[in-house]
Amino acid sequence: MNTDPNGAGTDGPAGDPADEAATVPRLESPDASESTVDADSAPASPGQAEQVPGSGEREPRKDAARAGAKAPTTARKQTPARASKPANLRELIERAYQDPRRHVRLPKNELSALVVTSGADMPGPQWLPDLARKDPFLRVPPRLLATAATLDPNHPVRQALIDLTHRILTIHPLYRHYVANPTGTDPDQPPIASSAKVSDAAKKVTPETLDVEPSDYRNDQRGLLRDNAVVSFALLWVLQGHWTIAQFISEMTSAVWSRPTTEAVSSADIAVALVTVGERHALNHLVGHFLVELQKLTAQLNRAKDETSAERQRADRSEADNLALREALASERSRSESLADQVTALTSDIETERTNRFVDNSHMVDDYEILRTQVIRRLGSQVALLSDGLHALRSGSTPVAEEFVDRALTSIHQEVARLKELGGTR
Repeated sequence: MNTDPNGAGTDGPAGDPADEAATVPRLESPDASESTVDADSAPASPGQAEQVPGSGEREPRKDAARAGAKAPTTARKQTPARASKPANLRELIERAYQDPRRHVRLPKNELSALVVTSGADMPGPQWLPDLARKDPFLRVPPRLLATAATLDPNHPVRQALIDLTHRILTIHPLYRHYVANPTGTDPDQPPIASSAKVSDAAKKVTPETLDVEPSDYRNDQRGLLRDNAVVSFALLWVLQGHWTIAQFISEMTSAVWSRPTTEAVSSADIAVALVTVGERHALNHLVGHFLVELQKLTAQLNRAKDETSAERQRADRSEADNLALREALASERSRSESLADQVTALTSDIETERTNRFVDNSHMVDDYEILRTQVIRRLGSQVALLSDGLHALRSGSTPVAEEFVDRALTSIHQEVARLKELGGTR
């Protein structure tokens, strides 16, 4: 079963899931061969293509007779002695870099038994840069991370292999020059938690940066480097616990899997590719993930439809209420205009009445002053007559006194009658 991200993808039918979980990538020596070799552990035969991780693109082999064809076997070759097992992680990684195109295969028990802290295995800049330069297209890091993923999360070999792969990635020009702090371990730099940014950074890499010939860095190699860089980054973030599987699938879908092929592919080609790829469990996981996402989206769509229907009904009710309020507003506006007219008319009447009252008041003041003057004059003359009558009465001239009093009373009666007449006319 092909568990390597850079595998050829031409395995036979998938085996039992338990067998796949127990199968760990094995590291094979480039000069070691077997009489019977499967597609996972042997280099691609003439005409067979190496698959770019995660994208379905393949890097063509030289002298390929036709895609997917295997060279006929005419005679059984003698199986040479298998290379010795690596004793530590340094030997495992060095053997992986002997031929970056070969798959890393090692039984889980042998992988778990590797020495991590021996003097020959201590990570350092002395040997990692030399190895990294042998793999300008980052074929090895995804395979090392896939190998580390087969071990228990707390296993020291797993963590050491992840750390060494991280060091290898930071040595590569793509991460060193174009991606700042890709793994979030530099406290002075913000982490770049996006596969799309790594993919964009891969577009800036030049043959001079990789120290390869321009003829060796064409579109196929550019795509290979980009996909390996994204896969390495994504696997590293998953293994370090930064991403869930849903985040991993989302990042890989946006950065790698969603890129359309430039070749015309028929339905039959797609169908055959789907049933012949080695990682059927990966396909099962992807289908299951997207089915769950589809169910979530369907549920969200149904809720959105219900909310839309409720909002539409509420909008209809609001429109009806709005229409009623508009009519009521028009009625109130008409009533307000009528009241405004009444207020204007009343204001005019009040102003007219105020003017009239002012004129009447002026006339009344004038009449009052005239009447007061007349009354004072009449009463003054009568007071003089009464005084003379009183003097005559005291002097014993009663007839004279009576005449004076009679004249005074007659004059007073006339004045009272005149005042009454004036009051009645008002």
